[in-house]
Amino acid sequence: MVALCVAGCARDAGIRPETSGGDGNGPAGSAAPGLTVRFLDIGQGDAALLQWNGRAALVDGGPRDHTDVLLEDLRRYGVRKLDWVIASHPHEDHIGGLIGVFGAMPVANYLDSGLNTGSPVQVSLLKAIQKQSTKVQVAKAGTRLDLGGGLTMEIIGPPDPLLSGTSSDPNNNSIVARADFGATRILFTGDMEGPERSWIFNRTQGLLGGAGPLKADVLKAAHHGSRNGTNAALLKRVEPRFVVISCEAGNSYGHPHKQALAAIRAFPTVKQLFRTDLEGTITLQSDGKSITMTPDHAPTKDIWSAGTRTRSRKGS
Repeated sequence: MVALCVAGCARDAGIRPETSGGDGNGPAGSAAPGLTVRFLDIGQGDAALLQWNGRAALVDGGPRDHTDVLLEDLRRYGVRKLDWVIASHPHEDHIGGLIGVFGAMPVANYLDSGLNTGSPVQVSLLKAIQKQSTKVQVAKAGTRLDLGGGLTMEIIGPPDPLLSGTSSDPNNNSIVARADFGATRILFTGDMEGPERSWIFNRTQGLLGGAGPLKADVLKAAHHGSRNGTNAALLKRVEPRFVVISCEAGNSYGHPHKQALAAIRAFPTVKQLFRTDLEGTITLQSDGKSITMTPDHAPTKDIWSAGTRTRSRKGS
């Protein structure tokens, strides 16, 4: 691990938000009353836009070559500034688009895993952040993040101390967080793989039977539906009703993998699977009591079909 922080980019382990007053995000084309979460069709990457009570947050920003798509989506949904940007981990397919976001609009708060790799894309992002007065913070497992307007996030990962020597340290130190809005719970998992999953299971053992901190209505499947991201043990702890996989059609990894799809399909609480590669942006709406999930369009093929590798590999 390379210890990197652009000069002046002080990191604060405390979770103390700067607020933007909840204004500046107009209703045009945006969210219904309550909470709206859009799992954006952003190519081979992750980006989720949350809008609630005049506020907006972005969890990851997709790959850099889809920056124009991301910025157009933000404009379409009436976002002119962001109260929060959360980067699950410093891989290009999650933070590449965030560079353009920081160049296009004000961001009040930025949260990441604290893992610095020294990669060119991460250096560019930190430089873009430094040009603003954004409050930069590090996620700490066990903390509760108040995003204002009735939305909170329970930080479940990254591990403390950060894991090292895994097959992918950035993936296995992803921010794993559950967003709570009333009775609605959404679990974001970054690219968590087996080592981080094991750490979380061990840490939460005995807390409400080991399941409480992870239990959620909606699961954003880890690592784009990879075989190492979702298994029966995780599903048993989450007990999701809906699962969302964010990936690109014909991606070079073959995401989603048949093993993850089989585990999701077999799990009894899962009512429906959604995929950005087959259905475009997936929109969740909640009034804090009930949830509506709506894809942009009908799936272009069988929702349970595994991915096929037809593109050159990039990102991770």
